Amino acid sequence: MTPPAVLQLVTLPTHETMNDKQLLSEARRMASLDAHMQHLGIEVVSVALGRAVLSLKVVEKHLNFNRTCHGGVIFSLADAAFGMCSSTHGVGGAGIAANITYQVAVQLGETLTATAVEVSRQRRFGVVQIEVRRDDGKLVSSFLGTSYISGKPIALPEA
Repeated sequence: MTPPAVLQLVTLPTHETMNDKQLLSEARRMASLDAHMQHLGIEVVSVALGRAVLSLKVVEKHLNFNRTCHGGVIFSLADAAFGMCSSTHGVGGAGIAANITYQVAVQLGETLTATAVEVSRQRRFGVVQIEVRRDDGKLVSSFLGTSYISGKPIALPEA
């Protein structure tokens, strides 16, 4: 039996010391390591401290039996934006609560954009508001997430 592979982890620099280009590069690298984001086709558009914008083009595999975008896909996009926004400081954590509302349906071929903004960040907890909009600007969903902040630096496998 082959022993499991050992990953070399690289601790990210404090994100407050990174410029926007470096932060975007690290965010895209984190996204490339997230199998669920990859499966759904979620892309990182932009990041800054306390802010993240992600997008998703609705394709056939995202549709429910009503032939509209499945609510779970919309939740996953908002949750990915929540996680990415919470990670912009370079410190790990975990979502501990989320609330979502759905305002309008989304059709095949539409592009969704999730904009996450940190509204509160304390030593151990953060709150992020996410709006998911269609290409026409119409609000699709509102998501509010609370995260526990571990205080430990994010460590990714070596590139």
